[in-house]
Amino acid sequence: MSIINKGVKIINEINSAEVLDDVVLYGMTISALKVVYMNAGKAYIASSGELSQANRVIGVAVDACTVGHSGRIRKQGYMKDNSWHWQLDKPIFLGINGALTQTAPVSGFVCQIAVPISSNEIDISIQISISRS
Repeated sequence: MSIINKGVKIINEINSAEVLDDVVLYGMTISALKVVYMNAGKAYIASSGELSQANRVIGVAVDACTVGHSGRIRKQGYMKDNSWHWQLDKPIFLGINGALTQTAPVSGFVCQIAVPISSNEIDISIQISISRS
């Protein structure tokens, strides 16, 4: 099922769970699995140390793309990567330079990105940012 609204929104079925991807223009080169925020209609790598990005985080990059190209951002739902090794009893936060981490930042802002479903799969649900500064 596809819905067009300010870009292309794609809803897929993965493991019987809905995911919501948004296709956006990249304002910089972004690797897959980096957390991103939007500014002036373009996606950039988010960082928990930059208070100006609080509450602007939109999701996790599915596609690696260079500046000026469009890629998918997972805004909600399941995402899997075999290189991950998450602890199931801890939430997943935005860290520095777009990293996903299970250690909450002690400065800047805290934004919970997801919860682990297995050691290599997460359920993305972006929460409201909380300032640490």
